[in-house]
Amino acid sequence: MVCIKSGDICPSIKGGVITILSTTKDHCICSCSVCEEDKELFPEKFTITKASIRNGRATCGCHPKFAYSEKDY
Repeated sequence: MVCIKSGDICPSIKGGVITILSTTKDHCICSCSVCEEDKELFPEKFTITKASIRNGRATCGCHPKFAYSEKDY
């Protein structure tokens, strides 16, 4: 099993870098170098499950299936 810790990085779908800022038992708080350029649309960090990161499916706003909330429209 891969240990996931603060400071680890993984690629985003659009060629950016997802950085893990903090972790809990099952989740990570992350930032994306591409998404953080748009502070209006993505003012907060992303919560991604550790399982998604381990499976190479770390999703942020770059992901084509990202679920925008009602306030984003």
